[in-house]
Amino acid sequence: MPALKCTCGTPLDFGGTANPISWFFFSEAEQCALPQTAGMEEFVRLMKHAVLCPSCKRFWIWWNKGEMPVEYVPVSAASTSDASTT
Repeated sequence: MPALKCTCGTPLDFGGTANPISWFFFSEAEQCALPQTAGMEEFVRLMKHAVLCPSCKRFWIWWNKGEMPVEYVPVSAASTSDASTT
């Protein structure tokens, strides 16, 4: 089962179906560029995968298949950690 450990220490298991922390998305421009006859296979090809940490709300996004995900930290979490270091 695919898993990732979040920076906050929470293990993120994102395998399986109907996983509440696993997200898939694509841009509106990518959607508009598809022909009207596009099927699910074309949409799946466009989709980016993301995982949302339920503890700290960081998003981990795989912009390119086969590469490591990019970590996105909510502003409130970043402000909290910045304040604690001063």
